[in-house]
Amino acid sequence: MSAPPEEWMLWAARIRSSVRTEINEAIENLPSRYPQLDNDTADIGSLRERITREVESTTASFDERLTNELKKWQAATVPLADQFEQFNTSASQFNQFQEAIQKTIADQQQELSRIAVQLASLTKRIDTKEPGSMNSNSFSEATTAKDSEDPRGGRSQSQSTVAQQAPTISQEKATYEEYLSAGERFVQAAKDKAEEDAVKAFVQGISQPFRRKPVVDALEAKGWTWENAKDEMRRIIDEGKRRRSGRRPAVKHMA
Repeated sequence: MSAPPEEWMLWAARIRSSVRTEINEAIENLPSRYPQLDNDTADIGSLRERITREVESTTASFDERLTNELKKWQAATVPLADQFEQFNTSASQFNQFQEAIQKTIADQQQELSRIAVQLASLTKRIDTKEPGSMNSNSFSEATTAKDSEDPRGGRSQSQSTVAQQAPTISQEKATYEEYLSAGERFVQAAKDKAEEDAVKAFVQGISQPFRRKPVVDALEAKGWTWENAKDEMRRIIDEGKRRRSGRRPAVKHMA
């Protein structure tokens, strides 16, 4: 492409010079053509200052409110943190308590298993009437000898032995049902004439004093017979069953 003619260059230069001159003249003539321009400029400056003050005031007020709300939130958060820490501590203590209960239950189950084995062995020895089957840690029962006339009196030797040796029986850790069953054999071994002594020994062997006293009171009023003692024992057993059934949670049957 060839260069533009020199006339064009001169013409463009004159146009630029003319436009620059007109712009300068227009700027110089602004105050005379727009007399309110200075006032408007001053008003704009005042407005700018007022807006700046309003913004600063609003910002300061907002900052103050934000600071106050932050302090309130922090004050409310501290108790929550303390409560959360207490909750964690309580949860830890509960877990330790639960573990202790589980260990206690396991130990009791082992103890119950051991007692069940001992009780089964004891019951077997009672049924078979093995010599030396009773000891200080289990039911103590009187043994009977063969009925024979005492040459010094008309009383049988077995009944005399029962009366003289003061037979004893102790519940220890057996249930009331188990103790009642053992008592049945114990009293039968004592024969009729020693029944009262055997019943008294049976009642004395009840482990829990608060269970023993009502039985003693009842037999003092009704008589020291085995039938009366059995009635009182059955009352204790039935009462225990009702109490246990009352603590058992209800089972919901799903349709």
